[in-house]
Amino acid sequence: RLIKTDTLDVFQVDFNAKALNMVIILPNGVKTRLEMFQTSLGWANISEISLQGHFLRFCVESPQITITWVRMATVVNFKIEGDIYHIFEQIQKPPEGTPKPSVVLSNEMWHFNIPHGFAMCRIIDNITTTAKSIKQMVHSLKTSERDSVIHPHVSNPVLFPVITLKSYRWIFSVEDDAFESQLGMIFQVGLEE
Repeated sequence: RLIKTDTLDVFQVDFNAKALNMVIILPNGVKTRLEMFQTSLGWANISEISLQGHFLRFCVESPQITITWVRMATVVNFKIEGDIYHIFEQIQKPPEGTPKPSVVLSNEMWHFNIPHGFAMCRIIDNITTTAKSIKQMVHSLKTSERDSVIHPHVSNPVLFPVITLKSYRWIFSVEDDAFESQLGMIFQVGLEE
């Protein structure tokens, strides 16, 4: 090593942004948009990472109207804290009992919404596709060969680090189409009369 760990403990990296707006096209063509406002990212003592912000919004392209975004997830006053050493330690050797969490996710409010007509499998399938693509890319960069390393085989379950989630309020909603929404409104007005 060129620099000792004690020397690296002195360094701290901070990144602050008033607004971040990213459009991400997933491998199967699903267009997503991630927006974060008043966000700060900190990295201290080599292993401690923290991300916090006032507002986070995750959108997908509307299945009903093209070139229009619909909200899928909204998080208010969020904070994510993690310790990289503890994460790798807990993945390699699962802890026993009730260990200290290596990742803490906290927020004031979390709203998860499934837009009408959107198939969630389109997002979930992309997670595995992206993981396999990264695995193939890392192999190709290390060996400079074009052979495939993704072969189906029986494997042990993936181990996750201990994660704690703290939230004051959770909201889960599924959107109706416009006609069903009007029928629901008519029904509610009819109950009041």
